[in-house]
Amino acid sequence: MEHSGSEATGCAFMPAIPAEWRARAPAVDTATVPTSTLSRMDRTAIVVDEWGPYDHSTPKLWPVDSSHDALFQLRVLGPFGTWHVVGIRGIVQLSDAGGRTGDIILVTPARDSVRLWRLELEDDHHRRFAYERFEPIAGWDARYFAWTDSTSWTGPPILARREPRLDAMWSRPTIAGLPQDHWALEATATVALSPGEYTVRTISDDDQRIVGVRHRGHRCD
Repeated sequence: MEHSGSEATGCAFMPAIPAEWRARAPAVDTATVPTSTLSRMDRTAIVVDEWGPYDHSTPKLWPVDSSHDALFQLRVLGPFGTWHVVGIRGIVQLSDAGGRTGDIILVTPARDSVRLWRLELEDDHHRRFAYERFEPIAGWDARYFAWTDSTSWTGPPILARREPRLDAMWSRPTIAGLPQDHWALEATATVALSPGEYTVRTISDDDQRIVGVRHRGHRCD
């Protein structure tokens, strides 16, 4: 097969499709091609929260990334419109008190409340929406084990270290010393909490479990 020329795509240069192959391609039914504003957004528009995929039909505050810098970035998502601040907690400075959908708000949490703060906005249809950050654990004692699907990790760990956060997005581990697959992480931490009910939220692939929690000397499994 011989052909010449190339076509530029969004990620690389691909060989041009020979003219005789183009002629055999079925006609595209333009009526079935998505033409909504949402379909033309880039990958940053893909958001999955505790309810599932977000469709941008209602206003939402969402982190720009997963970093935990002193200056936190939130993006205003949803239908086009305006917004203004109606409530703050544990925040010493905001980059803006009002604006439009698509804005990025820079949040500076108070030094003594970096792990507990909240920002609430209202849009021009009087719909309120908020983002709250509560992450009381400042670090984890992590132990990594090699394992198979039929055994537990009862032997010595292949790696032990202190992790500031349990937050990794990768297709294969980037930590030196870990195998590419068939490994497990056991992480423990201590945190002081006021009496009350708390929800522990995790996102992972493949699996995770909470083995036990001790509160004031009592263990709850």
